[in-house]
Amino acid sequence: MRGELDDALARMERREALQRRRAQEAAAAQAGSPVDEVTEAVQRVVAEHPSLAVTMWVADGPKISAMHVAWVDGTVTVRPAAEPALPTAGQPPHSWPMSVKTVPSWAAPEDPPAPDAAARLADLIRRDPSLLGPDDHQP
Repeated sequence: MRGELDDALARMERREALQRRRAQEAAAAQAGSPVDEVTEAVQRVVAEHPSLAVTMWVADGPKISAMHVAWVDGTVTVRPAAEPALPTAGQPPHSWPMSVKTVPSWAAPEDPPAPDAAARLADLIRRDPSLLGPDDHQP
C-alpha cells in the first residue's frame, strides 16, 4: 500500500515539473529577442511621425545591432545602419559633447562663520555696553 502512494506522489511531482517546464518554454517562445522588441517599439513611433527617422545601436550582451528605421516609399522600413568606426585600443571612447558654460547642478556651500565671531561680538559689547540695554523704540 505504501509503494502505491509513493508511486502516485512521484508521478504527480513529475507531472508538475513537466507543466512548469512547458510553461517556461511557452513564455520563452512568446518573448522575442530584446532587439526585436526595441525595433518594434521604434517602428510604432516612426509610423506615427512621417518626418521621423531613427538610427540606433542595440546591444544584447556581446551582440550589437545597428539599425535605421525610416519611411521609404510610404512604408516604415528597417534596414542595417552603417556602423561607426569603433575606437582603437588605447583610446577612451568619445564622450558626450559638453557646453563650455556648464553649471553645476548644486550650489557651493557658503563659508562657515569665522571661529572668532564670538570674540568679536564680545569686543563690540565691551566697547559699547549700551548694545545690551533696552531698546529706546519701545512705547
